[in-house]
Amino acid sequence: MTTISTRLTQKEIDYLTRIATENKIYKGDSKEISHGKAMKELIKWCQNNEVNINKKPRSMDDDIKKMVEQIHIAIPNLLYLSRMQLLINSKSIPDTELETCVKKTIDYLNSVCGDFQNVNYNEIRFSMNDLGIKQTPIDKEKSQWKSR
Repeated sequence: MTTISTRLTQKEIDYLTRIATENKIYKGDSKEISHGKAMKELIKWCQNNEVNINKKPRSMDDDIKKMVEQIHIAIPNLLYLSRMQLLINSKSIPDTELETCVKKTIDYLNSVCGDFQNVNYNEIRFSMNDLGIKQTPIDKEKSQWKSR
């Protein structure tokens, strides 16, 4: 084991104090916080999480934004394929049976992901379709999606 001495700014000391306080890192059996042990724990955490100080840190927010964008890309494709399948198959189904299918589908959605309806959107505008499902429509003139 090697002893290392370092000069720290007040901001760095405050940060180590916060780490020590939040994680109850004390000097021996006393209730006095240990900046040295806090620094050691910080180094251990960086090592365990393979922190590379040469790379720009990616926050969880960046990962979530990327995931949301990927989901937004996938959903219209899934809806398109699902709708096409429905239109093709519904021609041979009587209207009464189709109504039963709609009811069963809504019941299924409510049991599987019904709480999605309670999500409040602040960044986007939406409307409700005739089934009460939120949607984000766009004027047909502004849409880049065209039929062939």
